[in-house]
Amino acid sequence: MKKICFMLIASLFSLQAIAASNGGKKLVDFDKLYVGAGLGINSLSGYDGATGYQFFAGAPLNIDAAGFNWSVEAGYMDSGSFKQSVTIPGFGTFSSTAKATGLWATAVVDKPISDTLDFVGRAGLDIGDDDGIMFGAGVAYSLNPRSDIRFEYVIRSDVTSMQANFVYLLK
Repeated sequence: MKKICFMLIASLFSLQAIAASNGGKKLVDFDKLYVGAGLGINSLSGYDGATGYQFFAGAPLNIDAAGFNWSVEAGYMDSGSFKQSVTIPGFGTFSSTAKATGLWATAVVDKPISDTLDFVGRAGLDIGDDDGIMFGAGVAYSLNPRSDIRFEYVIRSDVTSMQANFVYLLK
């Protein structure tokens, strides 16, 4: 937990330095808030797969980064229930379930590949049942100027996910 707190404090100081060098613009562009939700096909070592969901909100950052767009996102993830069964001859079959839920926050970078397709990458922290660093990559397909569909592979400390998310720009 001390490491996580240290990383959060270091991140805040980094963001403050970026904001100071940003030519007076606000670092976070709250006029372009977006929300998203989706489904994830999740895996946990030793268990059958599970289908879960996530929802999140984000805002772009006003950072000039050579064609890369930066944003911050925070959300909630529920992995769904993982199931495991073990049969011991003479004793029967024993079953167990596991589930991971929690809040997360990530920095997200995207780079346009074409007019309607972007590369998406993320790194951040998951704070919940699957505490620790999380990161992922995928693509975003623009349906129109206000909505995208994202397909991402996300890795957390214990749970990995193939996700499909719908993203909607609020303004």
